Amino acid sequence: MRHDTQERLAYRVREAADVLAISRSRFYELVAQGQIRILKAGARTLVRRQELERYLDELETPSCGGR
Repeated sequence: MRHDTQERLAYRVREAADVLAISRSRFYELVAQGQIRILKAGARTLVRRQELERYLDELETPSCGGR
């Protein structure tokens, strides 16, 4: 399956962490803190592309209680 010709709707954890340029452990910290929401499909953990975009948008917002 080719992913380069269409936008992906979801990513696996490792891919999502790569997209955000953070480690997998940091990614899981953000999930535990409720800053990133995940989906479960059986044993697979997925993250919607829109969720990654939402998280990044919140980092730009000065009123967010982030770091």
